Amino acid sequence: MKTAVLLDFDRAVFDCAKFDADHRSHKVRGNYVLFDAKRFIAKVKQQRGISLIIFTQGEPDFQQLKLKVAGLNHEKIIITPEFEKVRIIKRYLDGTKYLIDGVAYDNIIFVDDKSISFKGFGNLPRARGWCVRRFYKVNDLSEPNVKIVDSLDEIDLRPG
Repeated sequence: MKTAVLLDFDRAVFDCAKFDADHRSHKVRGNYVLFDAKRFIAKVKQQRGISLIIFTQGEPDFQQLKLKVAGLNHEKIIITPEFEKVRIIKRYLDGTKYLIDGVAYDNIIFVDDKSISFKGFGNLPRARGWCVRRFYKVNDLSEPNVKIVDSLDEIDLRPG
């Protein structure tokens, strides 16, 4: 069985506030990847049958710049201008599999730091969500297949 981990980039992995301040002052340097994100990415890459896909929303050139600074520009990446990521995930559902860039996945694990990102996620088959408390207040999260965690270290990569 193949599983895709769709990992939100901004704030779940990347310290946007620090980067944005440095970028405005033309002093982009340092490490902007959050510590638990480094461990989580390493954990995902060690797992057999699990693929990491960075799933981010925003202006493509700026997102690519941040991904390059983070050292993640060589990973599989989905950049979308759409805010509603669940709508995009639903488009990948092709019968009994999730078809992403020509690769069929049996299961989806979606990780994001905004509870609004999971709206409608409960209707997806073989999909689990993890909402990481970062900078946003987690509220109104009633999707049955989404759990709230304080750190990426708490995420269970086993399929549903």
